[in-house]
Amino acid sequence: RKAILRWLDLEDVSPLSRNPLSYHDLVPNRAVRDGIEKARREAWFRYHKKRDEEEEEREERERREKDRKGKKKTKGGDKKSGGKSDGKDGDRDRDIDGKEASRDEG
Repeated sequence: RKAILRWLDLEDVSPLSRNPLSYHDLVPNRAVRDGIEKARREAWFRYHKKRDEEEEEREERERREKDRKGKKKTKGGDKKSGGKSDGKDGDRDRDIDGKEASRDEG
């Protein structure tokens, strides 16, 4: 558009047909403008989608690294019991409703 307006500042004819042309004869090409807007929106969404995916991947890597480090610290379990439970530690088993359930010993 700028180039056309600059042309019309210097000349009063169409650069293609050489027929008389003025500013008032110019009509915006809405199809081209709409296509440009559509491409701009699609590019914006692609950029942000990719950025969000990369951010999620980075967060997942950080979670895995944190989990891995946490497992290293707790590897081997509880030092007092050697990581094993004898079932006589005072903990009560609970059924699906959260009520105490009897423990079969025998």
